[in-house]
Amino acid sequence: MLKSIRGGFIALIFLFISLSYSNIFVAVKFLYYDEPIPLFSVLNVDDSNKSFSTVDESVGRIIIDKIDLDRKFYPFDSNLNDVNKNVAIISPSDMPDVIGGTLILAAHSGNVNTAYFKRLNELIIGDIVVIYYYDFKYIYKVSSYYEENRNSSIVIKREKLKNVLVLTTCKIGTKKQLVYIANLVNKCSFDDNC
Repeated sequence: MLKSIRGGFIALIFLFISLSYSNIFVAVKFLYYDEPIPLFSVLNVDDSNKSFSTVDESVGRIIIDKIDLDRKFYPFDSNLNDVNKNVAIISPSDMPDVIGGTLILAAHSGNVNTAYFKRLNELIIGDIVVIYYYDFKYIYKVSSYYEENRNSSIVIKREKLKNVLVLTTCKIGTKKQLVYIANLVNKCSFDDNC
């Protein structure tokens, strides 16, 4: 009888280890990963099947009431998707409608006319960021922020299986990059007051 109990216990341990490595239990624990992301690169995606209620070529809008930011952003392949002109989508971004995706937006800080993220450093954990993307409103809550050395890439520290928004800009007067992580907390129709 002791052998069968021990055999069953060993089989149970083996099953648990197998399931753990197959990522079935990934939803019950917080997993962070470090992923180097090249800054200011462009990625082509096909957004031709989407409809957006605007007359210009923008695909969305970012609103952060706390820092008085309300700015459109443009498709990857647009010449307006450029930090020297606007808030820019950074490769390898996913759009907000991708489950478990990461949308990365960058803009200048400082004293130039295009310094749309000049007050980004005022955000704290719990602040709200709204993204309008095509016919939906995506509401994100800042969950963390940190600094990276400014070079050609940043490391994104985020929870797997969550839709994440990453905001990044240079920290004024330093050789650091500010990185803000916000998790999706609500999604509703463009016209809803959610």
